[in-house]
Amino acid sequence: MNSIKSIIITLLLLGPASYAMSTQKVKHEDNLKTTLSKMSEAANKLTSFEAEITYKIIQDPELFESTTANKGKIWYFKDANHSYTRLSFTSRQEDSFAPEKYHEEYIFDGYSVTRINYQLKQISIDQLAKKEDKPIDALELLSENMPIIGFTSSDNLSKDFIIKLLPAQKTKPIELNLAVKENSKYYNKYVRLQLYVDRKLYLPTQIIATTRENDTYDIILNFKRGKLDKPIKLDIFKVEQPSSFEKIKTNEQGKD
Repeated sequence: MNSIKSIIITLLLLGPASYAMSTQKVKHEDNLKTTLSKMSEAANKLTSFEAEITYKIIQDPELFESTTANKGKIWYFKDANHSYTRLSFTSRQEDSFAPEKYHEEYIFDGYSVTRINYQLKQISIDQLAKKEDKPIDALELLSENMPIIGFTSSDNLSKDFIIKLLPAQKTKPIELNLAVKENSKYYNKYVRLQLYVDRKLYLPTQIIATTRENDTYDIILNFKRGKLDKPIKLDIFKVEQPSSFEKIKTNEQGKD
């Protein structure tokens, strides 16, 4: 009798804890759904932004680690018909050496990616869509060249990644782990990504991507709060292309 009584008492004592553990997973999933929903809503409402960007590339972290950090600005604009993104890098730092001037421009216009490298005096244009077709969102084009991910609908994210919400303090960004699915368009590039999402903006402020070669891409975005969803002059996306630079065109759509 004593042993039976002890078992009953133990079950009664563990009951609330067991119940809490059983509901914890459901609560966690609800939080993930809420986070993705708010991220999707923020991405859909986003019409423009300006941010400072640091793009760090860490190669061979297990052998002879080499780090390159590019710094500059990024602009984005979209309306009902079109969207643009411009990346302007102005400095580069190799390992622990002092930063040096480095000028490189990337312009995404929904149809092509134009890269202007002022060091090599070279302009390369990669045509990704036909002019008569519907333009691709500029941030989506950007994500295929750099792991700036998390600015599209949650359906798009779920299509490409297995998403896990990690516990985090309320004073810190929301952290998401993204494991790349086998059928994802990112599968040949990345193994996983970590997204750190601002709790007020519900936009990623840091993205860390691990490549198939075990390199690391670490991107930090510092949004200018007064520059979100504000009018942007489209001239910012028209960067002068020096006529003396070598021009390279690739993947021209609609041409044999």
